[in-house]
Amino acid sequence: MNLDLNSVNKNTSSEKLKIVLQKEITTYLNYSLPLCSILWNENKKMWLYEHFTQLYCINNENIWLDYLEDLYFPSDVTDYSFVNSDEMKNIDDIILYIKEKISQKYYIFIYLDKFYLRNSNTNSYLKDHEPLFVFIYGYDDFSKQFNGIGFSNDSYFGFLNYSYENVSKAYKSCKLLYQSAPIWVTLYTCTLIKVKEPEKTYSFHLSRFLNDLRNYLKSTGDKSLLRPEIKVVIGEKATYGINVHDEIVNHLNNLLTGKHTMDYRQIHLIAEHKKLLLKKIKFIDSVFNFDKEFKSIIDKYSSVVDDFIDIKFLYLNSVFTDESFKGIYGPLKDRSVINRIINTFINKKTDEEKVLTDICDYLSTNIPNDKMIIN
Repeated sequence: MNLDLNSVNKNTSSEKLKIVLQKEITTYLNYSLPLCSILWNENKKMWLYEHFTQLYCINNENIWLDYLEDLYFPSDVTDYSFVNSDEMKNIDDIILYIKEKISQKYYIFIYLDKFYLRNSNTNSYLKDHEPLFVFIYGYDDFSKQFNGIGFSNDSYFGFLNYSYENVSKAYKSCKLLYQSAPIWVTLYTCTLIKVKEPEKTYSFHLSRFLNDLRNYLKSTGDKSLLRPEIKVVIGEKATYGINVHDEIVNHLNNLLTGKHTMDYRQIHLIAEHKKLLLKKIKFIDSVFNFDKEFKSIIDKYSSVVDDFIDIKFLYLNSVFTDESFKGIYGPLKDRSVINRIINTFINKKTDEEKVLTDICDYLSTNIPNDKMIIN
């Protein structure tokens, strides 16, 4: 039987929203996935430079380290909203619901039961029932699949497909898990995001960046920015800004005594934070074309960033070895590696504080108030 492709195309429907596999922020999915739905748009790229400058951490036996960002952090450039579990209980046809939202140009983030998701990086397919944060940006009625981004079975972060059948089963099963699910599942059961005015270029407010950078250096923060689920589960007693380095050193010292109170994520986020901060500073320099003095300061900070990237890979490689290449979140055991990372954190915190203070002072002195908005 010959298949008439023209008739197939007429009788099927598909849509894929624009997307980019961004690698600026990758530590936590609640940031990295929304950014994939924003940064494809060149007009919104300067928006990123106003964000992810400030850090905080909380000690609750283990350390929690994160960016200090408002719950609705992308609201300047997107329509961003949450649908809680009580509201989602009323949605019967999840396939239709997702397709309708995509047709309205909304990207979808939804919790589904990983038990039914074959290609998720959980090793739980047909084994364990647990909510999984799933990102969907397209659908195809011919293949009966949704298009998404996430971690695959081989731990690779990239493009994935989910069958309609599996998504339907995973959604119905997840609804049964709501009652016992963590608070973040019930608060943010489904997240919707759509880029606002995609043709409009976002203007970079340099004053916002400098304010966050100064607060980072002063280790001051606003606890009202802590996400609701963090306050409930971990607490509000936070350390802010550059002093999070001291807390990480304390937990690295715990590793020397055999206590596992941190993992690779904290080291990765610190390196990621500094790499993006360097990118912001270089962007500002590219706009104003500052003198050799400023470029020399940038070179000094670039050296600091390189050192933190080096210890990120050192930590990662050592954990891989310790865990026989089975995972990256196990305890770091090599004492020589731990001590080297501790020394880097202690010494480079001082270097970073000095060079970032010089950068703040230089920018405050050399950029007039009427140039603080970059179009």
